Amino acid sequence: MPGSIVQVTVNGIPTKVLPAVFYSSELLAIEVWFTIPADYEFAAIAPNGTVSKAVQLTVPNGGMQSVFGMGTPDIQMAFPPSLDTQFSGTVWLIGAEFTPGCVATVTVQGQLPYVAPLLFVNDRTVGWISTIPLAGDVTLQVTNPTLLTSQTITLTVQGAQQPAGAPVVPQVSAPAQVSSPFVGSVHLVGADIQQGAYAELRVPGGAMAMTVPLIRVSSAEAWLTLVYPPVGSYELRVVNPTGDASPWSAFDVR
Repeated sequence: MPGSIVQVTVNGIPTKVLPAVFYSSELLAIEVWFTIPADYEFAAIAPNGTVSKAVQLTVPNGGMQSVFGMGTPDIQMAFPPSLDTQFSGTVWLIGAEFTPGCVATVTVQGQLPYVAPLLFVNDRTVGWISTIPLAGDVTLQVTNPTLLTSQTITLTVQGAQQPAGAPVVPQVSAPAQVSSPFVGSVHLVGADIQQGAYAELRVPGGAMAMTVPLIRVSSAEAWLTLVYPPVGSYELRVVNPTGDASPWSAFDVR
């Protein structure tokens, strides 16, 4: 949920609370420097106070090879974990033993591989800035300046681009109501939610609608943030930048 934080526990002792970067209802990110070998636990805390099950991670001693940057890079995961053809931004690679100056070998399905620079954050996080206009598999491999290379990781890009001028009507499902006083985010799921889409809220059958920004996660997921909406009955829809809109659906604040 947007606004979540993460509590970090080291060797059974709660140590700190970190702000989380929201990516989707299934994925949060935090930036952590592991300076000592230990047993770590990470638990997400939502704005409403609910706490997730803790994720455990054991950090071993990296040894002298790691200190001098001679370790082999290791890709453990990437996020966003899934992409669509409207994606434009940074794909973050999470792992170990990345060094400044490392690059990615990128293979897009059906095309020749090419080398792309990476945004170095630390030895566990690098970013690949990209726009992916074609559906299919994208394979990434990290190479350090030492020429040591990681294993590959493959991401699947969903969907095909719509023909120019073709209408793209979003299909959205939202909760029927929220309880007042409400401050937070409403989860919207569906299909064909484009980059730059926004929500509209109106009284039933009203001629005027209030425009509300969306946090778009993918073509199938977005979040609507509301701050103390007045109690009452409303109608809600999502509008793509093309002007194509989902049908109005009932939405109550009680």
